[in-house]
Amino acid sequence: MEYFIVVWFCLFGDCAAGWVNQPFSDKDTCDAYSSVYSMEMQKRVPESSGEIYCVESHILAQARQDLDMVQLQKLEDLPPVKP
Repeated sequence: MEYFIVVWFCLFGDCAAGWVNQPFSDKDTCDAYSSVYSMEMQKRVPESSGEIYCVESHILAQARQDLDMVQLQKLEDLPPVKP
């Protein structure tokens, strides 16, 4: 079974849903990565809020059909934070 990170985020009153197109083979690894992802997003955009979930691939597929989701970058693909 594959797990994916799904993010619900809000910035200045506008909210959106997104996912990270990086499959994980187990929920524990996905949870660990999502924790690091959350910390990185808070560092980059501290005024944002939201929630992160690890979901099975079939749940992500359904959510992508039901919601207007954006694909988010993997941590490894994010540009460096400028001081």
